[in-house]
Amino acid sequence: MKRKPTVATLEAMGLPALWGMMEAIAYKEHDRHYTIMAFTTGCKVAFGTPNLDNGKGRRQVIGCPISETLNDAIIRAIIAEDTWEEMI
Repeated sequence: MKRKPTVATLEAMGLPALWGMMEAIAYKEHDRHYTIMAFTTGCKVAFGTPNLDNGKGRRQVIGCPISETLNDAIIRAIIAEDTWEEMI
């Protein structure tokens, strides 16, 4: 089993490397799906896609933790292995 990177290791990576890691995880484990949302208060990132066809999607977006920066949001998603299905 491959060891998950530490937060310190991920924080030392630049955005291009984090983005590549996120895409690799999405490709391998989530049918290539990931969603990034940017708000005035920060960013939300999770693997998969929120269900925006019904009220569930709104609860999923609200339930996704917000991070101050895109880098932090990607790191949190990688470490927590967050998916939209878990955000309710």
